[in-house]
Amino acid sequence: MIGRVIEWLKSHKRVISMSALGVLLMTSVSWLPALLRPLDFFHVRKVSVRGIQYVDARALVRHMQIDTMTSIWNSLDPYAERIAALPQVRSARLSRRLPSTLVVTVDESIPVALAPASGGALRAYDEDGRSLPVDPTRVDLDLPILSRADTALLRLLADLRRVDPPMFARVSEVERTGREEAIVFLSSLPVRVLSSMSAERFGELRAVEEDLARRAAKPAELDLRFSDRVIVRVQ
Repeated sequence: MIGRVIEWLKSHKRVISMSALGVLLMTSVSWLPALLRPLDFFHVRKVSVRGIQYVDARALVRHMQIDTMTSIWNSLDPYAERIAALPQVRSARLSRRLPSTLVVTVDESIPVALAPASGGALRAYDEDGRSLPVDPTRVDLDLPILSRADTALLRLLADLRRVDPPMFARVSEVERTGREEAIVFLSSLPVRVLSSMSAERFGELRAVEEDLARRAAKPAELDLRFSDRVIVRVQ
């Protein structure tokens, strides 16, 4: 019996050695970063920022407060928290790329509309009604204009941009007309909507517009306020 065991151990020596190495590495994970942290080879020399459209990458990196002695093996949580505190950032995920690069993946708050702020200047707002530090005079923001930062309408516009970007690109202005109602201007064509309706309903307008074009009829107004139908008022 003992002979068979010895024979089996010899025949599986490589497997046993690899398993022992795996156990050793697993048990060493907790102290490995502490061992490598002081080495210059692992000091952060580059930060790669992904997922941004309007955020200034250099300003973001400065906000992380990384100095020349920062090791890639430092805890990444403080840097993620500093980035997440920026008004244009919803969340941030950090990872390491050896030997000396931190990779920052940002979930950015994207502006969906412009609305007047105090003093009358237009400011960019995200779907939650938060004012974003994006200067429309310096950044090309081809966005709808609202009379105020109306959260319900901002969310409707954000949903429309997600489900139908070409239709969102046609929206020039949105005007609140009642507690639950608004007019969305597709260029100069007014479309009456409910602020609580699904953005998918805008897709129904394409078939209507194609039919009107075939009949050479020019619409004065379209109406999406009623379920499962589009009301057309022609000129």
